Amino acid sequence: MGRSTKSKRTREYSNEVGVEDKKRVCTAKHDSDGFCTQYERLKHIKFPAAISALPHIMKHIDLLLMTMDEAAIEAATTGDWDWMDELLARHDSFDDIEAITRPAVANGHLDVVQLLMPAFFGYHGEIIGKMC
Repeated sequence: MGRSTKSKRTREYSNEVGVEDKKRVCTAKHDSDGFCTQYERLKHIKFPAAISALPHIMKHIDLLLMTMDEAAIEAATTGDWDWMDELLARHDSFDDIEAITRPAVANGHLDVVQLLMPAFFGYHGEIIGKMC
């Protein structure tokens, strides 16, 4: 059985794509000069559109530019025990111990708090029940 080459519906095609027909690319927030404003550490850097269109890449670049204290605060906030353990092993001292400890306590990350107490305060006792 042969197949007809004629379409059942008539379609109109245009060679020109209007502005409203173009795909919109989700990019990081930028100011009028093209500088990234979504991430504080990236605010003075212009990225090509192909890079800023990838939010997971922008997030990784932002993470790589953190200071040790900023990384420790982020690890404490997210409860990332492995990351915090690695930071404690690689860095001898932190500038703001309270700023690192507070988000772990506030977010209930007991395992991270138990990791921080001996490292920062020399406390090796039981912590359960003392976070409330």
